[in-house]
Amino acid sequence: MIFWLNSFFLSYSQIFFSYKIWLGVVIFFATFFSPWVGIGGIISLIIAIAFAKVMRYSRDFIEKGYLTFNSLLIGLEIAYFFKPNIASIVLIIIASIGTVLATVVLNHLFSLYFNIPSMAMPFVINSVLLYFATYHYIGLKLHTPLTLFNFKNIFPEIVEIYFHSLGALFFQNSLISGVIIALIILIYSPIFTLFSVIGFATGVIFYSLMGGAILGIGFSFIGFNFILASAAIGTIFFVASKSSIILSIFASIITALLASAIKTFVLFYGMPVFALPFHLAIFLIILSFRLRGVDRDPKLVDFVPGKPEENLFYYYNNIARFNLELIQNQLLLPFREQWIVSQGVDGEFTHKENWRWALDFQKLTHNGAVFEGEGVKKSDYPTFGAQILAPIAGTVVALENSIIDNEIGEINTIENWGNYVLIHCGFSVYVKVAHLKENSITVKVGDILKEGDFIGLAGNSGRSPYPHLHFQLQFLPYIGSETLKFSFKNLILKDETSKKIVKTDYIPQKGDIVSYFEKDHSFANSFRLDAGFKYTFHIKKNDNKDENSNENSRYLMNNGFQPIEDKTKNENIKSEIEIIESKIDLYGQRYLSSSLGGVLYFSVDSHFIYFLDYKGKNSSILEILHKKISKIPLFYEENLFWSDEKYEISKSVLILKNIFFSPKKITTNLSFGKKIKWNSQILPLIKFDTGRVGVNKRFFISFVELESIIYELEEQK
Repeated sequence: MIFWLNSFFLSYSQIFFSYKIWLGVVIFFATFFSPWVGIGGIISLIIAIAFAKVMRYSRDFIEKGYLTFNSLLIGLEIAYFFKPNIASIVLIIIASIGTVLATVVLNHLFSLYFNIPSMAMPFVINSVLLYFATYHYIGLKLHTPLTLFNFKNIFPEIVEIYFHSLGALFFQNSLISGVIIALIILIYSPIFTLFSVIGFATGVIFYSLMGGAILGIGFSFIGFNFILASAAIGTIFFVASKSSIILSIFASIITALLASAIKTFVLFYGMPVFALPFHLAIFLIILSFRLRGVDRDPKLVDFVPGKPEENLFYYYNNIARFNLELIQNQLLLPFREQWIVSQGVDGEFTHKENWRWALDFQKLTHNGAVFEGEGVKKSDYPTFGAQILAPIAGTVVALENSIIDNEIGEINTIENWGNYVLIHCGFSVYVKVAHLKENSITVKVGDILKEGDFIGLAGNSGRSPYPHLHFQLQFLPYIGSETLKFSFKNLILKDETSKKIVKTDYIPQKGDIVSYFEKDHSFANSFRLDAGFKYTFHIKKNDNKDENSNENSRYLMNNGFQPIEDKTKNENIKSEIEIIESKIDLYGQRYLSSSLGGVLYFSVDSHFIYFLDYKGKNSSILEILHKKISKIPLFYEENLFWSDEKYEISKSVLILKNIFFSPKKITTNLSFGKKIKWNSQILPLIKFDTGRVGVNKRFFISFVELESIIYELEEQK
């Protein structure tokens, strides 16, 4: 029964790209302002769902309305144009089945060749075919459908046309039906509503400027194309932003032009334009923008889409947060161990003007020097002969391997770059590593490299008075090409106080000592969080707090991080239980589910575990993980520091402001402390501003300790 209810009502909400069943329920009732039209929708859906089920198509696609909303539109359309009789009912049944078949085929083809959904194209194509086919059937009687409560002149004329356009999506002539649909869309998504108004206004203004007619119910069947084009482009297929507003305006104008062209073509047959202008505009824009060199401003929704507010929230917390939209922000250091930046951006000698974005590195000795002995021989420099690795995946497009290495103090200005490797890693993005050792390069032109693959050895060739590595990104694969701004991820910076700081989006400066950090597999094993595994935490509080004491409870942090005394017999301590289970959703996204009702999505890459989106109660341990330790490096070293920046985004209607202004960033500072003894275990420690976390070597975390509360893992077997 649940399957049928979901399949039925979600078919209605799918028209607005939604998976909210309550939205579909309200739209369902709104279609009965034209009773026979509403009944036509019911017949078509029952037949479509039953047929799709018999054909054993994807149960999930059926239940979410994805395979049946086109059949719904066909049923509404036939009931709108033809009187209720046996012939029209038979046509609804046959057309509904045919539309399911068309939906399956077109979804496959569009996904295979264009990687975009077919949306309502099955409905559009079948509508055109039915329109011509029904010319020959005298059993089908055209009519103007009965409309209940058909009020007029309640609002200004242009506002009524907007409401009629929304109603026309579901073949309703009733103004009240359009008003109801507008209200529920506003409740569902203020962002969608904003863009629908922008799109409609743009289309109407453009039509007026061109001298087109914008009055009457007939225009409503064009008007909804403006609404859908703007809202879909601005909020569903692209993340809502200032740039997506501009694009949505352009989409509405393109849709208006296409509507006029199609209307002229079908005018002879008296055929409506249906949703064809909207679809053509959408396909044109999406496909062309996917061919951009950089997917940014506006950002395509290349993740599992939700409603516009969810897309915006996801973008800021899962994409913009990590600043990985650009290839040049995804680089690893091309070496291991500690190196120093001997010349930075806007350097003293070179790295100027159009070539300012470049760095020179030298490897350090164990004593922190750039050479041993007197530094008069190449072999005195640990840089000379050091391994150089691919900083990013790409294809080798050029190299030089035969230039002789200079003696210390000498330079070769004729073969300026010396031995080098140039790697193409993306659209107009090339990585160059230069001054390599003669005959040390092991790759060849055309080789496809993975991140971290061996390239060659650092040397002293070209314009290089002492062994060093030159690193730059450039726009073209030619000598003299303009350099590009870049940053490194996953490095450790050793500052002037010898404090070690993990950086994930950093441009090293002159004098910086940097090193690449390797994943600690033993430590990373704590965060495997295999699907299906459950963790039981005991939540303990102390109700008797002495405000005049430095220790408000036995769980107060102490600077020495000594073993915490066992006082579980204290009568003041109350214990509750929270069970955490690791799961994977339908789309392969991993998350932790709490018995208290919270859900925390997370991801693990080669260097970090990230706690992403949290939904649920503030009392859950998952809320603390999300808020306090949202990023953990998979590399434990005592007194290693790092920070995480997250965006503070409103989940209310105030999220509209984040379309125009970037949300505020919140920074969390964390560090690894000394290992401590906890219940006979030695645990690595994570410290944050108001507490600490003990990492269990096998089972995630052993405890989370705040000022007056502790979450303690039940002993695992």
